[in-house]
Amino acid sequence: MQKCKTICFEPVCLDSIHFRFLPISIRGARLKARMKSQKLRYLLGGAFNAVFGYVTFMGVYYALLPWDVHYIVVVLVSQAIAITCAFFNYKHYVFQSAGNAWLECLRFVSVYVVAILLNTFSMIAFVDWLHMGVLAGQAASTIIVVVVSFVSHRRFTFRLR
Repeated sequence: MQKCKTICFEPVCLDSIHFRFLPISIRGARLKARMKSQKLRYLLGGAFNAVFGYVTFMGVYYALLPWDVHYIVVVLVSQAIAITCAFFNYKHYVFQSAGNAWLECLRFVSVYVVAILLNTFSMIAFVDWLHMGVLAGQAASTIIVVVVSFVSHRRFTFRLR
């Protein structure tokens, strides 16, 4: 088969369907459509995770309020609960990954360790240094963590191979 100078043909495998020769322009369009839908799924899944995480934080905060537990303990407990829910959401809904669950879980947890540290230090900054309320500080921290998490999960945890 002779290759055209304007359209390059290469062997490629997409979605378990083997295309022996597919124009790069078509591959690019399919990849762009997949990424667009992935961003929409992340927006919806991430919104669910953010709301779930914030509601979990509030529930743990108010549940432990009678014992006067420090807010950092509340952050750590609520994050452990939220991370478990988020892994299944991201793996099966957002990124629709068929990869090794244990490896992805290990990567996911490593990303979330960074997210927990980021959340913890941003809470200290917002509450102790900027004198925001605990709930307002967690809302601001959530925004930062959501953006960092998406980039990390997309490029590291559930990356396309």
